[in-house]
Amino acid sequence: EGNELDSWKFRPVNHVIGIDVARFGDDNTVLTALDNYKHLGTEWYNGKDTMKTVGQAIGMMKANGWAQDDTLFVVDDTGVGGGVTDRLNELGYNVLPVNNGCKPTEEAIDDFVTLKDQVYWHLRSVFRDDLISLQDLGRVVGEVPKIRYDYTSNGKIKIVDKKTMKKEGESSPDFADSLALAVWGARLGSAVASVDPEV
Repeated sequence: EGNELDSWKFRPVNHVIGIDVARFGDDNTVLTALDNYKHLGTEWYNGKDTMKTVGQAIGMMKANGWAQDDTLFVVDDTGVGGGVTDRLNELGYNVLPVNNGCKPTEEAIDDFVTLKDQVYWHLRSVFRDDLISLQDLGRVVGEVPKIRYDYTSNGKIKIVDKKTMKKEGESSPDFADSLALAVWGARLGSAVASVDPEV
């Protein structure tokens, strides 16, 4: 997926919208807008279909005054999120699909079990190094501290999954997931390319 993003990576403007997709049920679909690591806003709703999610994402981009060429959509591509990825691609937008169950990137293969673990560890690094600016200290900040990690027997980092969290009485961390996706995309931009603490 690197080649089609090469021209976007080196733009001076780095606008990202992270989309955690939930089609129906108790989970929320959450969209988080970042300008580099500066949080510009979060939108969410419950029970919308994937095409409405695409419309919401494009609407969020336009509401921020962003151009199509300067905006990257980072989509949870697992399950129903694939429909959002496909439609945004079809419309010609810059899309980075993230399949949480995939392997980590090559340089982190010995450190994490899945890509999701690496994505969340990067979010942890951005908070730890005080690189992120949050506009809203509500639900996002309420969920992020609830994300826990553990180690496998071979020393790899593993994020505690949603099923386990729900069994423990926690709600699905949709806001944290959306923020993590946006931060993962923001790391690609030229303004923050030199800061990638987890590598």
